Amino acid sequence: MIAYRNAIAVLFAIGVAICIVGFSRFESNFEDIFQWLPDDTSERDVYDDFVRQFGVDDFLVVSWPGCTIADTRVDTLSDALVSEDSQHLVSRAISGRESIRRLRKDSGLSDQAIFKSFRGVYFGGSEHTTCILVQLTEDGMNDRRSVIEQVKRVAKESIGVGSDELLLAGHPQVGDYGDTAVRRTVQFFLFPSAIISALIAWLCLRDFRFTIAILAIAGLAAGLSVAVVTLSGQKWGGLSSVIPALAYILCISGAMHLVNYATTEGDDSVLVRVLRIGWKPCLFSALTTAAGMLSLCISRFPAIRDFGFYCAAGVLCSLACQLLFVPFVIQWLRPDGRRKKKSGTPRILSTILPSAGRVVITFALVSVVCGVGLLFLRSDLETERNFFLDSPVMKGVAWIEENIGPVEQTELLVNFQNVDVAGFEERVEIIRRIERRLDESNHVDLAFSTASWIPLPPEDATIRSTAKRTMLRRRLREMRSILAASSHFRANETSETWRISTRVPFLDSIDFHRLQNAISRIANDELARRVPGNGYSVQQTGVALLLNTAQRALIEDLLRNYTLAFALICPLMILVLGSVKQGLLAIFPNVCPAAVAYGMLGWLDIPLDVGMAIAACVALGIAVDDTTHFLLRFKEFQSRKDGDGPKALVATYRQCSRAMLHTSLITGFGLSPFLFGELATMGRFVGLLIALVLLALICDLILLPALLRFARLDEQHRLAPKA
Repeated sequence: MIAYRNAIAVLFAIGVAICIVGFSRFESNFEDIFQWLPDDTSERDVYDDFVRQFGVDDFLVVSWPGCTIADTRVDTLSDALVSEDSQHLVSRAISGRESIRRLRKDSGLSDQAIFKSFRGVYFGGSEHTTCILVQLTEDGMNDRRSVIEQVKRVAKESIGVGSDELLLAGHPQVGDYGDTAVRRTVQFFLFPSAIISALIAWLCLRDFRFTIAILAIAGLAAGLSVAVVTLSGQKWGGLSSVIPALAYILCISGAMHLVNYATTEGDDSVLVRVLRIGWKPCLFSALTTAAGMLSLCISRFPAIRDFGFYCAAGVLCSLACQLLFVPFVIQWLRPDGRRKKKSGTPRILSTILPSAGRVVITFALVSVVCGVGLLFLRSDLETERNFFLDSPVMKGVAWIEENIGPVEQTELLVNFQNVDVAGFEERVEIIRRIERRLDESNHVDLAFSTASWIPLPPEDATIRSTAKRTMLRRRLREMRSILAASSHFRANETSETWRISTRVPFLDSIDFHRLQNAISRIANDELARRVPGNGYSVQQTGVALLLNTAQRALIEDLLRNYTLAFALICPLMILVLGSVKQGLLAIFPNVCPAAVAYGMLGWLDIPLDVGMAIAACVALGIAVDDTTHFLLRFKEFQSRKDGDGPKALVATYRQCSRAMLHTSLITGFGLSPFLFGELATMGRFVGLLIALVLLALICDLILLPALLRFARLDEQHRLAPKA
C-alpha cells in the first residue's frame, strides 16, 4: 500500500508539473477574428481580396473631452502613434486637423466643404469636436490588446491624457475590453466559486479532507485540459474557457459516482471494489461524451473544430484523474467506504413508477410543446449584447457616437471593367450619386469614399464656371493615378475599384442581412442606370459584416453538429449498453433538457448567442455521464443471480441518484458567482448552463426510471412496499 501511495503521489506531482508548464506557455488568440470565420467561403475570399487591395478595415477612434480642431495635441498624438509603433500595429493615424490640411492641399476644398463631407467621420457637431482615426495593420488586427495598450501609453506620455480621460471606440477596443473582462471575471469569481463548490461538496460528503482531495483532483483535471491545449502549440481561443469547466464538472460527477460505488456490498477492499464497479461506466461515459465532442471537428469553423477536439481531450483528462486518483483517495480517507444500508423503495421512486406511463407522456408533451419554440429560435450576435450598457466600453462608444458619429463600418466595393480614362469624371459622379442615395436612405447613417474629397464642378453656365469645369476635368485625369495610392481607390489601365465605407451606429440593433440587401439594391440600381452592359460588379465586405454573417453561420453550424453529436452518441449507447431498447431510451433524457431550454428561448423570443449555443455541449456531457452510470449499474444489478427488475431499479436509484444530485448541486451553486460578472454574455452562458444541468437532473431522476418501467425493462413485477 505504501508503494502504491507513493506511486499515486508521484503521478499527481507529475500532473501538477505538467499543469505548471502548460500555464507558463499560455498564449491567447481571443483577438484572432479569423478563427471565427469559415474556411473556403466566397465571403472570406472577398474579404481577403479586399485586404490585399486596401489593407484591413479594422480601426480605432480616439478622442477625449475637449478634443477639437483647435487642440494641437491632436497632431502630437497622431504623429506619435505612428512614429512610436515599433511592432507595426498601426497602418496610419489621421486626425481631423490632418485631414483638413491634406484636403486643402490635394483637392482645394474649403474648410466648410471638408466639415460637411466628413462630419461623422473626423468631425462632430458645431464645436468641431474631432478625433484620430487609427487604422490597424493585419498584425494589429490580430493583436488588438497590444494596440490598445500602445495607444494608452503613447497618449499618456505624449500629450498627458490618461486612460481615464481617453475615449476609445471600435472593434479593437471592444475586443480588448471583452478579453480583459473575461480575465477579471475569472480572477475575481474563481475563488468564490471554489469556496462555494467546496462548501456544497462538504455538505454532500460530510468529510472536509475528502472534499478538499476531490476538488483538488477535479482542479488537476481542469489544469491538464488547459495544458493539453497550450503544450500542443495551440493558442487559447474564444471557446476554450469552456474546456476546463467541462473537465472539472465531469471529474466531480465521476468522483461522486465512485464514492457511491464504495457503499456497494462486497468482500474485497474499497479500492478494488470501486475500480471493479466504476471503471466501465466511467470509461464508457467519457468515451461517449468525447465522441460527441469530436463530431464538432467536421465544422467549417476553426474555432469550433478546435473546441471539439480539445473538449474531447479534456474529457479524457478528466477520465484519467477519476480512475487514477479518486479510488485511492476513497481507500485512503474512507477505508470502510460503507454507509448504513437503507431498505425499501425511495419515496420519489415509489411515486414515479406506478404512474410511469403518465410521467413519460407528460415529459414527452412538455418536450414537444417547448420544442416547437425551436422553430422561432433566433440569434442576435450584436457585439453590444456582450456587455452591459453602463460598462466603461459602452460608455466610451456612446460618447464617440454622440459627439463624433457612428463607428460600425461596412465596405461597399464598386468595380468598373474596361474603363476609359477619359470617362473618369462620369465614374466619380456615379460614386457620388451612390453615396448620396445611401446617405438619404434609412439604412445607412453616412457613406464616404475618395469621391467625397474630389471638388464638385460648378453648376452655373457662366464663362468662368465653364473654364473651371474644364480645368477640373483635366485635373481629375491627373489625379486618377495619385488617388490610386489612397486607401479608398485602386485603378489600372482597364479597371477601377472604388471603396465606399458606410457607417451605422454601433449601439443600435442592426439587421446586417437587411442592411446588406439595402446597400446592394441602391448601388445596383444606380449603376444599372448609368453604366452600359455588364461593365460593373458590386461586392460587400468588412470585419463587422463578415463577423456578423459568419457568426450566424457559426450558430447554425454549432447546432447542426450538436444534433450530429446525438446521432453519434445513440449507436454508441446501444453498443455500450448491449441493448437497442436501452440505447434508444438513453437518448430521450439527454434530448429533453435541450429541447425544453432552447425551445423556451424561442417562445420567449430570447435571442441566442455563441455562448448560449455552446452551453448545450457542456450540459450534454454531464447528462450523458449520469445516464450512462445509471443504466450500466441497472444492467449490472439485473445480471445478478438474486436480482430481479424491481430490486435492480431500486438499488440503482438508491446508489446513483445521490451522485446525480450532488453533482448538480456542486455544479449549479459553484457556477453561480459567474452570474454576477461584468460580461452579460457570460451571465447568459452560466445561467443557461445551470438551467440545463437542473433539467438534466430532473430527467435522470424522474424520467429515466419511468422510461425503464414504461418500457418494461424492470420486468413486470411490482415494487415491494416501502419498509
